[in-house]
Amino acid sequence: MTPSKVFTGLDLSCDNDVSSDDAKTIVEQVGGLVTDDYTVKFLQSTQLGVVALVDGDTARAFQELRDNYGVVVVTGLDEDRGPGTVSGFSQIAEIVADRCD
Repeated sequence: MTPSKVFTGLDLSCDNDVSSDDAKTIVEQVGGLVTDDYTVKFLQSTQLGVVALVDGDTARAFQELRDNYGVVVVTGLDEDRGPGTVSGFSQIAEIVADRCD
């Protein structure tokens, strides 16, 4: 399985408050969102900001989730990460580590 393209905002920083009211609001509004083009499968507030893993059109999801909700990173959910992994958490941890470490 080919990894999905990771779409990121231009102004990413690694010092966001993961428990801010803004982040909590975004997670509440976007979690489980289903459109004709994509479905939000997993969402987490991180030091980058809110990261969404989707199924479907990731480019469209990034545009809409960034513009309408403030999500900073969108990519496709990689469900084939091997036994014993919690796919969403580990995938997002790798994205954050790639950009912040």
